[in-house]
Amino acid sequence: MNGKADLAERLTALFDTFHQRLGALETEASAPGRSSGDARIYSQLHDDSHRLAEQLLDLLDEHGGEPAWSLAAKSLQSHPLHKDHLLQSQFISHAFRKPNGFAGDKELMPMICENTHRGESIYAKLLNQVYQDLPAAEAVRQRIASLRRRLCNLPDGASVLNLACGPAIEVRDVLKEHRRKAIQIDLVDHDIHTTRYTSQTICDNRVRHLIGSAFQIMKGDYRTVSPRPLLWRHCSPKDDFKAKGGQWKIPLKYRRFHLHSGHYDLVYSAGLYDYIEECRDNPERGPRALTRRLFDLLKPHGTLIIGNFLAQSSANPHRRAHRLMMEVYSEWKLIYRTREEIEAFLSLLPQGAFEYQYTNERFEDSGAQPSAIGFLHVTREK
Repeated sequence: MNGKADLAERLTALFDTFHQRLGALETEASAPGRSSGDARIYSQLHDDSHRLAEQLLDLLDEHGGEPAWSLAAKSLQSHPLHKDHLLQSQFISHAFRKPNGFAGDKELMPMICENTHRGESIYAKLLNQVYQDLPAAEAVRQRIASLRRRLCNLPDGASVLNLACGPAIEVRDVLKEHRRKAIQIDLVDHDIHTTRYTSQTICDNRVRHLIGSAFQIMKGDYRTVSPRPLLWRHCSPKDDFKAKGGQWKIPLKYRRFHLHSGHYDLVYSAGLYDYIEECRDNPERGPRALTRRLFDLLKPHGTLIIGNFLAQSSANPHRRAHRLMMEVYSEWKLIYRTREEIEAFLSLLPQGAFEYQYTNERFEDSGAQPSAIGFLHVTREK
C-alpha cells in the first residue's frame, strides 16, 4: 500500500472512532436534565476533542508533517464526523463556511469575545465551548481587553487609527463607557460589510467608518472612502472602483477621505499582520512596508501597536494541535512568527526616530510568561 493510500485508510479509521465516541456523548447530553453547564460531559468532550487533534497530528507527522494537512482536511470534510459533530460548534462552522469571505470576520470576533453558550442543543453548546476555550481564543479576548485599556488611557483630544478594525469591539465599549471623552477614531477595513456593521453598532460622531486597503497603504496610498448615507446597499467598492467609464458615479456614492501623515496619536492593527506574507524582493509590499507607512501616520511621540500570532515555543499555549484544529477543521490559516521575525517589521523605520517595546497579548513584558501573540509598541521620537 502506498503512503497516501495508507494515510487515507488510517484517517478514516481515526475519524470513525471519534464519530462513534462523540455520537455517544451527544446521546448522553440529550438525556433529560442535562444543561449547558454540565461539567462532566464538557470535560469528556474537551478530552475527546483534544485527543482527536493530538492523534491526528501524530498520524500526519508520520506521513510527511504539515504538507499532509491539506489531505487530512479533505478527508475530514468528506467524513460524517465533520458534518455530524465538528460543525455543530458555531465557532468551527462559521470559520469553515466563511460567509463574508474570511474566517475571523465581524461575526466570529464577537462570538469569541462574548464567550457565551451557543448552539441548537446542549451537546452543540458544550462542544462549541470547547473550541471557544482554546488558547488562541483566550488570547484574542486578552488583546481586546488590552486595547480597551489603552484607549481608555488616551487623553482628550487624541486621534486614533484602527486598521483592519473588524467589529472594533474595544472602540464600541470605550465610547459607550466614556461618552464625554474627546477623541477622534478612524476605523478602516477593506470589507464594506464590516464597515457597515461598525457604522450600525458604533453610532458616534467621534468615529469615521472608512473603507481602505492595507495593500494600498503599503504603497503610500492613504486614500479611503465611506459610502454616503442611504447608499450602502448600492455600493460595492471592488466593482465600483474597477468599472470602466463609471468613475463619475464614485463621488455620488462615496465620500473620499485621506489618512494624513503625522496626524495620529495612536495607530494600531491587532489582527492583520497574521495574514500578510513577507515580500523581501519588493520594498513596497509586506509587513515591513506596511509598518513604515503606518509609522509615518504618527505624530511625534505617537505610538504604533501591531500584533502577530507567535510561532510554536515552550512558552506558547497555542500548540500545534490547536493550530491543526483551526487549519484542518475550518481551513483558518495564519502566518505564525517568532519574536525576531516580528521585530524585523521595524527594519525600514528611520534609525534613531523611534523606541519600541515588545509585549504579549496582555501588553505585559512577555519574559517567561505564556504568550500566544506578540505585540510591538513603537513610539515615534520626532
